[in-house]
Amino acid sequence: SSGINAEYGEEQNERVRAAGAQALSNALEICKDQFNRPGERNYIMQVICEGTQTNNIKLRVAALQCLSKCMSLYYKYMEHYMSQALFAITLSALDSPED
Repeated sequence: SSGINAEYGEEQNERVRAAGAQALSNALEICKDQFNRPGERNYIMQVICEGTQTNNIKLRVAALQCLSKCMSLYYKYMEHYMSQALFAITLSALDSPED
């Protein structure tokens, strides 16, 4: 019973995370102030990048779409992240048959 509950909780958590990634993507245009502050920008980018590494396809796709929108809207801030994570994330997404 506890195994079933754990699976349900994990599935529910993934759905919530995917919905959160979609909501963030929809709100990115009004996050200019947050992207101007390095600490907040780093946290947002960390959460998005972590979402791209999940096995849950819906969450991974939502996070990749969010990342793409970040690149479009806030490119001037992305150089720091490109060498650290974005290049590897892009290659991983290109190699994945599901995405």
